[in-house]
Amino acid sequence: MGPENAAVPNCAPDGARASPPLENKLINYLHEGVVAKEQELNDTYDDDDYENGWAKNEALHELAEKAILRLAALLFEQKAPSAKTFPKGLSVQDLVWHPKVHFRLQTIDGTAKIFEITPDQAVCAPEREILPGPDASFTPDPRFPMHSAGNIQVLKIFDSGNGPACQVRLDDGQVVVPKTLPNGLKSDDIKREMRMLVAIHDAEARLGISVATPHLLGYVTHAEDPDLVIGFLREWVPSSSRLGATLECVPLAKTDVDTRQKWADQIKETMDDLHDMGLSWSDCKAANVIVDE
Repeated sequence: MGPENAAVPNCAPDGARASPPLENKLINYLHEGVVAKEQELNDTYDDDDYENGWAKNEALHELAEKAILRLAALLFEQKAPSAKTFPKGLSVQDLVWHPKVHFRLQTIDGTAKIFEITPDQAVCAPEREILPGPDASFTPDPRFPMHSAGNIQVLKIFDSGNGPACQVRLDDGQVVVPKTLPNGLKSDDIKREMRMLVAIHDAEARLGISVATPHLLGYVTHAEDPDLVIGFLREWVPSSSRLGATLECVPLAKTDVDTRQKWADQIKETMDDLHDMGLSWSDCKAANVIVDE
């Protein structure tokens, strides 16, 4: 199985002043990052070494994460569930409600170590358990199928600041994108997005048009309760363009004027279609525009 903890020396040569314990350094990194973020919000940030408070916060958090991974990557890998735990692959249910393992970083006899501890030994801010629950105000549209989170296989996980973002495969082989949060429909954002997707579906049929946005394909239910809706499935839009997966990735300065104008016209057409439906796109940015050809 290998070592049960990981360690790096944190001592100074004879006659030299010992450096602070690693955990103190990491706490300082995280504290400085939080302060920089607050200063950015309060418009008091002043540090020429970073572009802004958000950048400083991200850079310092990355330093702390890298230090921890250098110290305990092998330990984390050993403690992570093995492939045998998920014989059919990782499911959306596994991804959203995964078991938690607690670790401690501590300098002992001049050596920084990371080792597993029990949940009752953890010293951290209390974390409120987030669980999904039924929502009396929501009624699933019967035109869209239900899919159990336990039967949706995760293919690829992307970075996301608001719940897991991933590409998944359904039982019939269809590749789609789920949107599920640990608290399910307790999230007003996810309910609002589902309502908008249904509204787009109905408006397309009524107006005889097809809007260039991913379409609603179905609902996701909790694996242990087939009546408990926790999210939805939408189209996966593949990018076959060699220029970049999203408009943000495209080097526009190197893209010919005709192509840029075509994209601008397509975006305007989509926005006009949404406005005709009485809807608006609140997160209109280049990172959310997929270049599919």
